[in-house]
Amino acid sequence: MSKIPFDRGFHAITWDFWEAGHGKGAPDGAGAVIKRTADSLVSRGMDIPNAESLFEKLVAKSLNVQLFYVSSDAISTYDSVLPNNLDVIKGTLKVRQAFTETIGEITVRNLSCYCSDVLSEICSCLNPRVHNTDPAKDTKLHDDVLPTSEKSTATSKDSLLDIPESDVLPERLFNKWCIVDYDKKPFLGKILQADGDGIEVTTMKPIGDNKFVWPAVKDILWYEYSKILT
Repeated sequence: MSKIPFDRGFHAITWDFWEAGHGKGAPDGAGAVIKRTADSLVSRGMDIPNAESLFEKLVAKSLNVQLFYVSSDAISTYDSVLPNNLDVIKGTLKVRQAFTETIGEITVRNLSCYCSDVLSEICSCLNPRVHNTDPAKDTKLHDDVLPTSEKSTATSKDSLLDIPESDVLPERLFNKWCIVDYDKKPFLGKILQADGDGIEVTTMKPIGDNKFVWPAVKDILWYEYSKILT
């Protein structure tokens, strides 16, 4: 991820994980369609001996799911250019987003965020961590993604939701999704109102890594502007 895409002309790459272990999302629906279709084919006596056969039969069904077949030869081609001494990125089951804009570096964090005005630049929200994939360099995970001067700017309220400190909440922000910092933990919620001291947010209840549900009793609190992460 931190090398081959750059060789193909890309300037920045982001990868959001939705597979098992990273919470539920839209890909679960696509996977269910493929699984049900494959089960239906087999139940009608059709053999599916390998991945290529499954791909061809699913394409013939004209599903509303875009499918791609990657051969073992294509995988081997990329495997051959990967170094053998890459360090493991710890805590991958909790990682939601991986991003890179520099060859040899991967930035990861446990929740995705796209608040940056420039799509090819990663923001500093939610404590992103940089992992150096170049074996010749230090591969230790660290939290300093941006220089100190940039970090202080990026964590201010103006660089996140740009919420004015006033008694009137701009219409564009009403009922907008946000992430708030409560006791040094991120919580997903929606903005209800604002005043000169902070904003009122109704938050969801975490039920696991990157999984939230609305609680039976609404959890509504006022938060200082500095507690709004994105």
